[in-house]
Amino acid sequence: MDFHRTPYLGSLVSLEHLEKYIHPLNAPGTQPVTHVAASPEDVKRAGENVSGRILNVTTNFPVACVSGDDLHIRDRRGLSSLSSMLKFLSDETEWDSLNIAWPGDIEGDEEADKILTEDKKEKFGKLLGPKNIPVWLDGPEWKWREYAERVLWPTLHYSYNLKDLSIEEDANFAAKGYQYYKEFNEKYAEAIIANYREGDIIMIHDLYLLLLPSMLREKLPDALIGLYVHSPFPSSELFRSLPQRVELLTGMLGSTIIGFQSYQYIKHFISATTRITGLESSGNKLITPVGRYVACVDVPFGIDVNHVLERSSSPEVLGIAKEIHNMYGNCKIIVGRDKLDNTQGILQKLRAFLLLLDYYPQWRGKVVFVQITTKTFQFSPSLETQMAQLISYINSRYGDLHYTPIIHFTKHMVQDEYFALLREADVGFFTPLREGASSVAIEYAICQEGRKDSKTAMVLSEFMGISDMLVQGDMGVNPYDPVQVAYNLNAALVSEREVVEQKRLFDTAVQKYNVGSSIVEILSHLVLQDLKHEVKHYTPVADVKTMVDTFKSAERRLICLDYDGTLTPIVRDPAAAVPNERIQRIMKKLCDDPQTTVWIISGRDTVFLDKYWADYNINLSAEHGCYVKWANQSAADPWDNLVSKTDMSWMQVTINVLQSYTERTEGTSVEVKKSAITWHYRKADPDFGRFQASHLRAYLELTVAKKYPIEVMAGKANVEIRPKLFNKGEIVRTIFEEARKRKEFPEFVLTAGDDTTDEDMFRVLAEEPEQKGIFPVLVGPQSKLTIAKYHVDSVDGLHSILEALSDTIDV
Repeated sequence: MDFHRTPYLGSLVSLEHLEKYIHPLNAPGTQPVTHVAASPEDVKRAGENVSGRILNVTTNFPVACVSGDDLHIRDRRGLSSLSSMLKFLSDETEWDSLNIAWPGDIEGDEEADKILTEDKKEKFGKLLGPKNIPVWLDGPEWKWREYAERVLWPTLHYSYNLKDLSIEEDANFAAKGYQYYKEFNEKYAEAIIANYREGDIIMIHDLYLLLLPSMLREKLPDALIGLYVHSPFPSSELFRSLPQRVELLTGMLGSTIIGFQSYQYIKHFISATTRITGLESSGNKLITPVGRYVACVDVPFGIDVNHVLERSSSPEVLGIAKEIHNMYGNCKIIVGRDKLDNTQGILQKLRAFLLLLDYYPQWRGKVVFVQITTKTFQFSPSLETQMAQLISYINSRYGDLHYTPIIHFTKHMVQDEYFALLREADVGFFTPLREGASSVAIEYAICQEGRKDSKTAMVLSEFMGISDMLVQGDMGVNPYDPVQVAYNLNAALVSEREVVEQKRLFDTAVQKYNVGSSIVEILSHLVLQDLKHEVKHYTPVADVKTMVDTFKSAERRLICLDYDGTLTPIVRDPAAAVPNERIQRIMKKLCDDPQTTVWIISGRDTVFLDKYWADYNINLSAEHGCYVKWANQSAADPWDNLVSKTDMSWMQVTINVLQSYTERTEGTSVEVKKSAITWHYRKADPDFGRFQASHLRAYLELTVAKKYPIEVMAGKANVEIRPKLFNKGEIVRTIFEEARKRKEFPEFVLTAGDDTTDEDMFRVLAEEPEQKGIFPVLVGPQSKLTIAKYHVDSVDGLHSILEALSDTIDV
């Protein structure tokens, strides 16, 4: 592949074909949602070959393993969404659902006993059951969680701060923690591959496993892999500060689709990926170097709506709700629930509530703020102290013997009490500084559904992933602005017009946040993405033995090779794409063989090819067939100019246009070759660069290309303009014609390349009436549409073929 070429992606499956197999999923309490993955049979009818199994890959099981006098398991707290998803798949669908997860530290074990015996692993495995496949890890739990929780979590939530680390930790923490994080992902990959069957769907959840998709893609190239990121995704300016930014993005791009809670996170992810890796995007899709599409979808992850609706209307909850009503008398109730970490904005909430009582004295003695906090891995003792001090200050300033403005719960609240509080509250107060989707906000909305007299309202942070769906008008707030938050709290307490409109939006939101709809929608996106970009054929793997046998028996052999993406891997900096020692050694042996003619046919210019290949007994073609240098010529000898008789007056006209665009687009440059011109925008802002490139191509097509015989080609972060009648295929055609004139047509022909410009070579080979001994090889995935008869997955794979051929040559 020439470094700037866009891979050929093939045609798409007809959407009319898919629509025949799309069926609505009618979840209770929701409107019909279009899905193709409600069942394995639906997916099969749509054309996807699936096994009917889903491998759910999560950080932990919804249960914990406990050691002691007897081994047993218990439910984990804080994993209600995960539990609801797994329960829905196993109980409410026809999918066979398997769960792959890390059991975590065994509760009750001492530190010395962190390495489990095989006997204990086997016993816990039986307790977990056949549908739960454990990933066993030795050593303390913190080792495996540290990088995700101390680096990734705060970065994704805009709160990573190295000042909390010592100088020694600062120097070693990220690198050491990342190695454990990588090993964590590798252990998961081993477990998944060991249990994978062809046609399984793999669904990976959350930030602990961002490297896993690419690890699986390497071993399972055709697998359906979904990754769901439950946390926010930050702006590219923040994400690029991570030392392991490229590795993390590359890991995620092994997925078929990547799910996010909100469209704004998709924008951030695509922006970070295009800027950091240089990949191209198309809408909400990213295009990998091998031409594979990775789709990004926004699907808010839901909760078990039916359970919350039924339980919040149960007699037990209604009884507790009545007690709460009697307890607080005529006071309005504001409720909030947050994790005790810096991303939740708890101090900001308390300051806003203080301003509510300061600015709106009519609420003193008339409103109670019930705040629930839970400790997590991001627990901050300093934050807890500040929170306690601020609550004490507010209560002492505005409270008395009969009235306490803030009621703070820190211990675990049983579910019935929690639902009763949400049902009885008048305002939901959820204003994190940064969060994906807030299940508590959805739970609040659902609990309020059961109240016939409900005039409920919520005050939501505009920095939540779900705020766009739930917020109307002025009810969304900036949590950093306590004056605005206090104003909206007052509005929520008094304005029926706002709450009626807000209530309508709650009804709409509940339809979206049902766990059944969420998981089936994610699966449907996964299936549709694969079907849309499915290639109708699979190119066979190159038969190395047949190639070697044919090569050995042939008296005359011809090898024609592309350069970028074929002899060397694709890299961001084209100057760094230099041949390594292995390929130099292989090529030297092939070129020195008198029975073998070797060509490099590239889009590179003459200077580059002379620099690295002039000392070899090799034929060279530069700038897509415009220049040729023969094997018997030295570096000092001039190249044959095949375009010397072509009208090149178009070049100066084109240069003037490109310079105009360069002046108006920061980070762009013009590369003038002898017969072609390239406008590069790799260093420009990716979005603006693509916008300008699109306009540039359209302008050149309508002006210069109308007058001169040129081609305007869209490349990878560039636009190239070149003469129309010259390409790699014409060079191969000329080689064949000359060989026939001399009656020396080769008995063995190998061509290899990886992109659209190489298809011209493959096309010429396909025109040959006698195909015996002809081997056109695509460097890329077997699913990539090509005229070539064979493929290898990578540059290393081609090197191995060339090495096998060279090993047959007697020196």
